[in-house]
Amino acid sequence: QDRLPRPRRPTRRERRPVHPADCPERSSSPAPCPPLHARGQSMSFRKEVTVSTQAPVGKRDLKKLRKDVEAQLPALSPKDLDALVPLSGEWNALKLKGSGTVVYQQVGRPPTLFDLDGRGDLWPTVNALWAFPDMLPTLETHGPVTRHLLKGADLMLPGVIVPDGGLPPIAGGAKVAVRAAGNASPVAVGTLAISTADAAEGAMKGKGVAVVHVYRDMLWSFGGRAVPNPGFGAEEVAACEGAPPPDASITGITTALASATVGGAAEDGEAH
Repeated sequence: QDRLPRPRRPTRRERRPVHPADCPERSSSPAPCPPLHARGQSMSFRKEVTVSTQAPVGKRDLKKLRKDVEAQLPALSPKDLDALVPLSGEWNALKLKGSGTVVYQQVGRPPTLFDLDGRGDLWPTVNALWAFPDMLPTLETHGPVTRHLLKGADLMLPGVIVPDGGLPPIAGGAKVAVRAAGNASPVAVGTLAISTADAAEGAMKGKGVAVVHVYRDMLWSFGGRAVPNPGFGAEEVAACEGAPPPDASITGITTALASATVGGAAEDGEAH
């Protein structure tokens, strides 16, 4: 009697469960695939920034941009919002090659905002954070840890400095800024991997912040290679207790750009 062929055992790859967000064509849900940074993956600008298209931002679109910034960055005061997204002057939307990222820049200033995936998810650049350092919740880390951030690493929870009163309540997935101890100017911006409450319960282990944009990455370089104070070195961001706070105005962002020396003693964003 002929035997039936034995069924083929599925491979390990075939047995692995597939998350709908990782494979949209297998998903029965009509919901759009979330952006990579929302799934805890880094998206910092490690490759050279190349503009594929540049288009002027009309008045109607600029008003919408301003309204979106107000909704997504609610910590900005009306005065700060006027300075960050003024309705005067010329604005350009720069679409980056090889990605859906759109960078918003007012003529005469470094880029201040970027839409990470072209879906309206707005982020401040480090230049904007230097002018308005309190627009996002901030976590603090040790100066030597910033060496790893500048090389493209994410911030791990053991590197987060927990103040005496504990970390402020911040939800997982929230946008946060990161700064070095003793330096008021943020060094990076990213997504909080888990809530601060869960981080404390887990003994501060695992990933803390998936870094999206950091000082000395290619977006920073594209924006003019500025430094906000002498604590921002070429390899590390150190304490700078005596540094004056950034001027929260349009000139504050422009002054940060002017502080970068071209062809002089300062090199690669390191102030002397």
